Amino acid sequence: MNNLRIAITLLVLFISCQAGEIAERVGVVSSATPEATAAGEKILNMGGNAIDAAVAVAFTLGVTEPAMTGLGAGIQILVSIPGKDPFIINGTTLSPAATPSNATREDILYHRRSTIPSFVKTLDFAHQKFGSNKISWEQALSPAINYAQNGFNLGNFRAKVYSINEEKILSSPYHMDSFLINGRIPQSGELIKQPVLSATLQRLAKVGGSDFYNGQIAERIAQDMRENNGWISLEDLKNFPEPRISLALKTSYHNHTVFTSTPPCGGWVVLLALNLLEQMPTSALGFARDKDLITALAIAHDERQATLL
Repeated sequence: MNNLRIAITLLVLFISCQAGEIAERVGVVSSATPEATAAGEKILNMGGNAIDAAVAVAFTLGVTEPAMTGLGAGIQILVSIPGKDPFIINGTTLSPAATPSNATREDILYHRRSTIPSFVKTLDFAHQKFGSNKISWEQALSPAINYAQNGFNLGNFRAKVYSINEEKILSSPYHMDSFLINGRIPQSGELIKQPVLSATLQRLAKVGGSDFYNGQIAERIAQDMRENNGWISLEDLKNFPEPRISLALKTSYHNHTVFTSTPPCGGWVVLLALNLLEQMPTSALGFARDKDLITALAIAHDERQATLL
């Protein structure tokens, strides 16, 4: 399982034009893969809201962008509802209870690299609490199931990611066949199918997200961890807390209000960089100069690095 947080860029604009009793709703979806974007569009066209679409986008990214996310990931969702302050659904991941306090980098390999995943629980929570009630959980997962079962064509960028990591992928002793074609890394344009992932998603769609933490899937995860010297236990999964809701961080930048995610995400680094940029002169066109942008980002990231030491 990947221990990577994902960023879903999902912008939904609702425009109401009163013409008698007719209102028009327009939505815009942007994500890291064309398949995930199409999944979000499909859900909006079915009458779902931004959260319904975000769930479809996230699960489809887990299928079509496996190098960056998946069922073993963590996730934070930035939500803006008209008339309310933007807030974060914070699915921060936690270390397994068995993680040694003196664990070194050399200890954290393969199965030990994953914290307790929040991906499924956070998306399930968001769908139940903020979904439209027009799109079922099963409908939201259906695009991801389709791409896992019937496949998707690998694009140039994703093929490049495979190529860069070819040695690591082929040398790993764990479950890499799911991401390979006849034992080799896929090439651009080739069709990738993931039947095992499809079966898992189908069970989640049918039984519910809780199965990942308190059911058959949870038991399989715990068994796999035991057999491969991992640290995540069934108790870790059963006791994993509900996502937290907190107000988004915000700042101003040239008369604009900017909202972003709370720690442990790095949204505050972006806000710090913007605050620094606002104190620097702009170009004749009113934009930040390249050298100043580089300086602000460098200072902000140095500050973030210092907090991690």
